[in-house]
Amino acid sequence: MRLSIEVVNHILSFLQSDPVSLEACHKSHPLLCQLAERHQFTHVILNDLENRELPSKFTKFIHRHLYIATYVRSIEITVAKYSPELSSILPMMTLLKKVKFNGLRWQEIPQHFRQAFLDCTHLPSMKDVSIGSLSDFPLFALNNIKRLTLGQWQDDEYPPNTSIDDRVAHKFQLESLSLTGFKPESLQKVIAWVPPSTLRSLDISGHKFPYKWLMPLL
Repeated sequence: MRLSIEVVNHILSFLQSDPVSLEACHKSHPLLCQLAERHQFTHVILNDLENRELPSKFTKFIHRHLYIATYVRSIEITVAKYSPELSSILPMMTLLKKVKFNGLRWQEIPQHFRQAFLDCTHLPSMKDVSIGSLSDFPLFALNNIKRLTLGQWQDDEYPPNTSIDDRVAHKFQLESLSLTGFKPESLQKVIAWVPPSTLRSLDISGHKFPYKWLMPLL
C-alpha cells in the first residue's frame, strides 16, 4: 500500500520534536528529504548564549537556501549580538505564526533589529507573541496580536499611552494574555493597556495584588 504525500507529510509533522528521526528521514529518500526538511525548520531556536556561533551559522544557511525561511512557523530568539544579518532573515519568514523574544532593554537594541522584529509581529499569519525580560517594549505596537505572553516586562520610560479609543481604532485583537514575574506598578500599566471586553483568557498566576485591579478587564 502506497501512502499519499499528504499522509506522509502529516506523519512527519509528529516528528518535529524529534530532530534525530527527522534527520534520518531526510537522508533516507529524495521524496522524504523534501518533506522532512519542511518539518526540520518549523520551529527555530536561536540562542547565542548557549551556542555562540548558532545564529551566525543559521543566517548564512538561510541566505544560501532562501526557500527554507518560508518553512519557519515559530522562532525563539535569545541573543547578545543583534547583527544586520540576523535582522535580514526575519522578513524572509513570511509565514511565521509565533515568535518569542528574550532581551534586556528595547531601546538598547539596534534599530534594524527592532524594526525587523516589529514587522514580524504584524505579519497576517502572526498569532502568538512572547516577550521575556524586555523592558521598555512599546506594548501598543502589538495591537494586532491575539495571544501575548509577557515576562518581567517594565516600562520606566515608555508607558503605553494610547487611549482606549485609539486602541480600538487600531483594531485591538488581544484575546489571550499571560503575565509572569511582574512588579505591581508594571502589572497595573499592562492591565490599563488592555481595553475591556476583549480578553477571553487571562493568566496572572503567582502575582499578589488587589483584585480590584482586574475590574477594568471584566
